[in-house]
Amino acid sequence: HHLQHPQIYPHKLNLHKERGQRRLNVDREMRFLGLWSAGSLLSASSSSRWGCMVRMVRSSSRSVVFNTRPSMTMMVVIGSQSFGSMAIGVQRQGWPKVIQNQKRRTSPLSLLLESHRQSHSDGNDGSNNTVQQKQEEETQQSRSVSEREEDDSSSHDPYVPPKVWTNGDENGNKGNPFGSINQPTAGARYDKELPQGEHPLQLYSLGTPNGQKVTILLEELLAAGIQEAEYDAWLVDIMESDQFGSGFVAVNPNSKIPALLDYDAANDSDDDDSNEPQRVFESGSILVYLADKFAGRHSFLPPQQRVEVMNWLFWQMGSAPFVGGGFGHFYVYAKKKQQYPIDRFTMETKRQLDVLNNQLQDKTFICGDTYTIADMAIFPWYGALVLGDLYGPNAREFLNVAQDYPHVIRWAETVQGRAAVQRGRCINKYWGNDDEAQLRERHSAADVDQALAKSALVDDEKV
Repeated sequence: HHLQHPQIYPHKLNLHKERGQRRLNVDREMRFLGLWSAGSLLSASSSSRWGCMVRMVRSSSRSVVFNTRPSMTMMVVIGSQSFGSMAIGVQRQGWPKVIQNQKRRTSPLSLLLESHRQSHSDGNDGSNNTVQQKQEEETQQSRSVSEREEDDSSSHDPYVPPKVWTNGDENGNKGNPFGSINQPTAGARYDKELPQGEHPLQLYSLGTPNGQKVTILLEELLAAGIQEAEYDAWLVDIMESDQFGSGFVAVNPNSKIPALLDYDAANDSDDDDSNEPQRVFESGSILVYLADKFAGRHSFLPPQQRVEVMNWLFWQMGSAPFVGGGFGHFYVYAKKKQQYPIDRFTMETKRQLDVLNNQLQDKTFICGDTYTIADMAIFPWYGALVLGDLYGPNAREFLNVAQDYPHVIRWAETVQGRAAVQRGRCINKYWGNDDEAQLRERHSAADVDQALAKSALVDDEKV
């Protein structure tokens, strides 16, 4: 406040580190000491004429210890922790007075003011009212600045990793929109069998980019006249923890969509005693499995280009987590925006887009003139990103897509125009605008036809 309001707060606090501790030296009167983060050690020394020291230590039991000298006139300390707010006022005589609020997040400044008023009103007569009112008016003028500083205070405190990490809100799970489902352990959390439809291929998925890869290929196989590729697509709602049911974990122990069961594989087995379907998990593995299953009847994994297609398929599998778990998480989903991770993953996302832009400079599709499973794997992530469908138009502008990646845009528009791609993208999807096709479960081609017709009707009504 000295820097912003030198007339109101003539005192100045100088911050420096000494032997791993943070120390505040006060040039003049100490009005209040700012913010501290949980787990920090903060020492404050006033001028020599006061000769007092306050030390705050957060122990394992979340207690706070204060050592003071009676000569101290007035000091207020605000502490902010994940489990609540705390304000401590040290009065003229006696030990600290504590006001604590753990149920509702109350501005520490308001607690400071209350403690400040009480410490000046107790035992004082009317002669001090003028001084008190002046102090309160001065504090009121800086209220908005102080509250903004309190909200952003945690960003100024460096994170010090503990020796052993533990899962909990204090480790950032509170600000994680997926914190309620993410755990550091694997395996089933409850018993639930998977449903089974009438087709040999049973897909358990969600209409996210990884899920769209498989439904796009299945729709492309059907469009190529391969009726044996008929399938049932069951919704796995990851926000409802469906992926942790015992049935799904049996298909994919990693609890990630998509997962596939092929009951034809049980019929084709040489072992007469085996009636178990073939499980396939990881989207890239499913793409290769289905392409090989119907080999010779399509061109999506041509033998003469197999290695090159696999190169780009595995490129996508290894690169996309930097886009989704990196850029998407910190730029879109994280409640608190931080420059370092956004800069770091934006840099990598743009580098990957440039890799694609260079590759597509003289090619219609990723591997040349032939549309392959590499395109089907890459499009739901990078194609949707440059078209503004993945993270919205703001992300598209932020990445400067229109100016920097014209070849990726051209390729994305070409792939998006394919009928099978449009069909595959709407399956196992229950979110979006009314004019976007949405289909929670797919059991026949008629289900997709109906979903597309409904979205087209809504679009026509808007026009």
